[in-house]
Amino acid sequence: MPALTLARRFALAAVVFGAAALGGCNIVSGNKTVSVQGRRITSASLAQVQPNQTSAEWLDAAFGAPTSRKTFERDGVKGEIWRYEYRRSESSSGEFLFLYDGWNHKEETTTTCFELIDGKVMRYWTEKSP
Repeated sequence: MPALTLARRFALAAVVFGAAALGGCNIVSGNKTVSVQGRRITSASLAQVQPNQTSAEWLDAAFGAPTSRKTFERDGVKGEIWRYEYRRSESSSGEFLFLYDGWNHKEETTTTCFELIDGKVMRYWTEKSP
């Protein structure tokens, strides 16, 4: 069988793309979905939190109810850990004719924790997972 010339290759490509377009087939398609859960606590917001001064009432007013609360006792002192979880997930898919079909999913979770003793923030930290 003889090799296809450049002109014939272009003609063949035009026929394939034309048939796909006229036939109602998507040549290129894609979809992206973003989902967000929880409250994102920014570094600017955290800069307002002062250890030994910021109260539980202020946290509740500024950030709302935490995702979870856990009580603890250390050296006879009782306290709480307030956790605020923020989760962002992104899914995307794409298709090019019938030659390529791909899917991608990315999820990021950020948890900000506050240690409270006697109703005051003693310390806080942020944990991130990719």
